[in-house]
Order: sequence, then C-alpha cells, then structure tokens
Amino acid sequence: MIPVHDRADLLRAALASVAAQTLTPAQVIVIDDGSTDGSAAVARAAGATVISQPASGVSAARNRGLREATVPSVAFLDSDDEWEPGHLAALAAAAPGHALVSTAALTSDGALIGSQAREPLTLRGPDRLVWPDNPVVTSAVLVDRALALDVGGFDEALRHSEDLDLWARLLERGPGVVLPEVTVRYRTHPGQVSLDVEAMRSGAALLLRRVAPATARAVTIRDRWDRLRAAGARSPRALLWFAAPARAVVLARLLAHRARGRRIAAEAAGALRSP
Repeated sequence: MIPVHDRADLLRAALASVAAQTLTPAQVIVIDDGSTDGSAAVARAAGATVISQPASGVSAARNRGLREATVPSVAFLDSDDEWEPGHLAALAAAAPGHALVSTAALTSDGALIGSQAREPLTLRGPDRLVWPDNPVVTSAVLVDRALALDVGGFDEALRHSEDLDLWARLLERGPGVVLPEVTVRYRTHPGQVSLDVEAMRSGAALLLRRVAPATARAVTIRDRWDRLRAAGARSPRALLWFAAPARAVVLARLLAHRARGRRIAAEAAGALRSP
C-alpha cells in the first residue's frame, strides 16, 4: 500500500521496486491523496489499483487503504522509498505469530534504521520503539490487516509519530520482530516530515506514558544530548549535567548503540552497491 501526494517521479521508482519483488504481491494499492501532478496516472500505468480521495493526510490515506484491501496482510511503502527485491519474501517468512514485522532500512544519507543485532530483534512492547532509537521505519513494515483495523488504524488526529502510535497499539496485542536484513532504501530530502526532529520528538513523547519509567528517563537523557549536539554547545557546564553516574551510563549505552549502527550501515551500503 502506497499513499501519495504530488510525487509522480518518485512514485515511479517505488512502484518499480514493487514490481521487482521475488514474492509477487496479491494487490498493489496506491491511495492518491489529492495529487495534482499526475501521480494517479503513473500508478495506473504501473498496474496498481488507484483509490483517489481529497487531500486528507497520510494517516487517512493509509486507513483508506487498510479498509479497501482484500488480503490478510498489508505491507506499507512510502512513495519516496524503494524496496530491495527480497523485501516481501523476508517479511512473509517471519510474519506468522507476529503483530508487526519489519526489516531494516538504509537512508540515502547512509544511516541505518532497524536492528543492530545479527539476529531478529523481538519487540514485546513500546519501550523498544523509543529507546535507544526507533528501529522501525514505516516503509519496512508488514501488519495483519484485520488486527490493524481492530486497534483503530492510524490516528488521524496526530500530525507526527502516527506510525509509532499504531505500532505501540499493535504490540499490546502481540509481539513484533525487526529482521536484520536491510531491504528498504529510505530517501531523505528537503521538506520531509520525518526531518522535523522537534515535532517528531513531541509526537513520540505521546508514547512515554506507555513505557517503563526507566525507559522514559533514558529518552529524556537522549533527547537532551541530541539537542545539545544540534545546538553545537560544548561548554563544560552544559556537559556537566551528563556526568552524574546514572546519566553517564545511559549516555554511554546510547553512544555505543549509535556507533554500532554506523558500522552496520557502512556494511549494508557496501552490500547494496555490490552486483
């Protein structure tokens, strides 16, 4: 399922990556959310089922797709991202017994989103969605369609982190898993909603009421560190806050986690470039 709003050129590449799957999807649905650039025509030319609606936002578009689909499982793909050929096959093999299945993704600027282990990462609740970093990217996710609808689908009132909100509700019904395979190319570009870091933090904060107190404290430390880095602050006074033993332990774990992510991302980038 691909929601789109005025991304005809990028949509072509996304649909081409769907057509190249080793496991052919039973349906390819494009929800045209009020496009004016011919996105619907691009989708029809690629053989997709097109559902058109007035511009209502990505959550409304995805919910429309969930309602209109006629298959038991739905894989999400944003119109500016692409799948590697084995993506759907990997998800389908891991789907039984899981409320949510995801693979890892590599961003166009070389960052990894996903598990940093060599084996699948089991998700048993919302804590792992917010600490140390979110391992789930929407374009890598497969869900049980009936279950997603039963928990209410995407919250159309949320402007940010509506995907995290749904993943958390799904994980309250059963475990999820993030596979270590990198099978999604996640495109970053100017104007992208997920680049609005402060807004994303505010949206993700809605999940903190569902997580353990220790996880919430760790998230607070991470966000303070990230804001400090973004502001370029290097004063001893600013850094002294992190010297408290409990905070220092959390920060050390965060930095080690991110260092592993950079190493795995470099390996994945090399593998994806290989013929």
